[in-house]
Amino acid sequence: MSSQPPLILGPFAVDAEGRLAPARDDCSPGFSVRWRGRVVHARLSGDQPPDGRLALRAFLERVPSSASDPSGRAARFQALRDL
Repeated sequence: MSSQPPLILGPFAVDAEGRLAPARDDCSPGFSVRWRGRVVHARLSGDQPPDGRLALRAFLERVPSSASDPSGRAARFQALRDL
């Protein structure tokens, strides 16, 4: 265990080993990202304070396929063959 104080990164405290924890005891920090055009929300969950579980939330819908762009799909497969 390091004696260094945690790095505060927004609502998170990051320890010397890179682990995330809430920077404050009165909130469950989270963040949102876009994955393939879909918004995904992530939040530390559990009892107050959070117990280290990560909760993910997203709308269920179809993930875009590479088949929706036949010319791009053919080019990607050709690039794989060229490797």
